[in-house]
Parts: sequence; C-alpha cells; structure tokens
Amino acid sequence: FVRMVELQWCGFGHKFAERCGHYEDPKFQRKQQAPVFVQFLEAVWQVLRQHPAAFEFNERFLSTIAFHAYSCRFGTFLFNTDRERARFKVREETTSLWSYLLCPQNRGRYSN
Repeated sequence: FVRMVELQWCGFGHKFAERCGHYEDPKFQRKQQAPVFVQFLEAVWQVLRQHPAAFEFNERFLSTIAFHAYSCRFGTFLFNTDRERARFKVREETTSLWSYLLCPQNRGRYSN
C-alpha cells in the first residue's frame, strides 16, 4: 500500500501542496483545494471495513496518513511533484511518514 501511494500519488504528481492548502503564497487560489487524497483513503477504509482480513494495516494507519497529509510534519506529502521535492531536498531534509509508521516501535499499532 505504501509503495502504491508513493508511485501513484506522489510519483505521478498529485498536487498535495495545492489540494491540501499548504501554500502561504497570496497568489495561491483556495479553489484549488480539494480532499481528493482523503477521499481515496476513505474508499480504502470502506473496503477495509468490509474485508479486514485482506489488509495488513488497520484503520488507525489510514487515519494517521490522512492527518499527516495536512500536518506538514513529514516531507512525504509536501509539494506537488517529485521534481519539486527533489529541488527542495525533501528526502534529505525531512523525515518520511512511512519511516515513522513502519518503524518497529509503531508497526504493531498500525498492523491488522
């Protein structure tokens, strides 16, 4: 699931900065904000509720991802494209949400 989010959402350029409203630029138009990623997580949650044994993670995992898509605490969902993330050295300068969620201390909290 983590790999799919990285490839399909982050890698293919979902505009997290615009959709989540991370910009402080006055030129940014609020009409670009939309909870598309959270709606995707909601859809996954619906399937998880119907077929819990089919998933390695629990609903706390999904809600934590949704929260941190907006928190800016981790670099995973900063900026709009991989190119922007590389330009601002996000991988070098920030912590990945995945390293937090999947570390041994937290893994049990988010496992199904």
